[in-house]
Amino acid sequence: MTYMGRVLAGAVGANWATGRPWLAVLLLLAGSPATAKVRSDWSKVQMVKLGKRMAVLLYDNEAARGKRKIVGRFASATAESVTLMLPEGRSQTLDRRAVRKVRAVRPIKKRYPGWIALGAVGGAWQAFVSRVDTTKSFKAVLHTLVTLPALPILLRATRMGEIYNVPQRLHHIP
Repeated sequence: MTYMGRVLAGAVGANWATGRPWLAVLLLLAGSPATAKVRSDWSKVQMVKLGKRMAVLLYDNEAARGKRKIVGRFASATAESVTLMLPEGRSQTLDRRAVRKVRAVRPIKKRYPGWIALGAVGGAWQAFVSRVDTTKSFKAVLHTLVTLPALPILLRATRMGEIYNVPQRLHHIP
């Protein structure tokens, strides 16, 4: 065992990872983005609130080079298209047949993946800190040093929620 291994084993106990249930949880979390849901209900795009920030991704063959992702504020949507107000002040209408994915900003309290990840980080860090032999106030400081910076990072990373997603292989709009 290396020196760091002995130090870690002495700090948190020699058998802290014997069952390794955390490994199964990490593997499940790592695979979740690969199983993205197909959300082909265009009416969800039509129901977005006026002025909401959105990102629209176009199919590769439908987008000009470097213009696959268009970010702006929702202006309107019909059964055939969606219109965004771009930051420059002009509007852009995109044909529904060209749209692969639409993402919109979620309210902070509805950023469930971020809150769940924060709970996992906080819980894992608490399990580690609880085994460190020190005072309660120092444990609180250690906890704050990890979980507090993780909060804005995780909530910002999950701010956009998918409301429409149709991969190329399933794209069959008449």
